[in-house]
Formats: sequence, structure tokens, C-alpha cells
Amino acid sequence: MKLARRSWWVTAAALGLVLLTARLGVWQLDRAAQKLALQTERQSQAGRPVLGGDELARDEAAAAAQHGRRIVLSGQWLPRATVYLDNRQMGGRPGFFVMTPLKLREGDAVL
Repeated sequence: MKLARRSWWVTAAALGLVLLTARLGVWQLDRAAQKLALQTERQSQAGRPVLGGDELARDEAAAAAQHGRRIVLSGQWLPRATVYLDNRQMGGRPGFFVMTPLKLREGDAVL
């Protein structure tokens, strides 16, 4: 009787692991589909015409629509307003990001 009970538990555990593995596989396929959709969106945005400084979004909704678009700006760098973000990693190597605002001809600034 003990052998039958033990084999039932082993079978149930194996079935549970098979179901868990199958579910994780479906999750991975869903993530792959999400990433492919994101890549397609990025490629379509990059293929659109280049934006100028006067076409930049002024509100959050319009900025979201312009995300990923190429933009050509001209202006003057503001080196005194440079910000260093420390403890950033890129390619597995520690370092920092340097962000310098660009003052546009219209008077606005972008980072």
C-alpha cells in the first residue's frame, strides 16, 4: 500500500512540473510576441519623416506619439547645466551617463 501511495505522489508531482513547464513556455511565447510587436512599432516610427524642432510635442500624449521618431534639432549646448548620473551599467560595465541640455532657438530646452 505504501508503494502505491508513493507512486501516486511522484506521478502527481511530475504532472505538476510538466504543467508548470508548459505554462512557462506559453508565457515565453507571449513575451516573444510582445517584443516582436515592439520592434515592429519602433521600425515603423523610425521610417517616418524626420521631425524638426518646431514639430516637437508640447504635451505628454503628443510626446508618446512621437516616441521613436528621428528628430533634427539645432541650438546651443548648456554645459553648465550638465548632469552626471552615476552608478549606471552598460554592457555589464559600470559607469555614468552624461546629460547636457540643448537650448533651442525658440528658447525651450531639451535634455
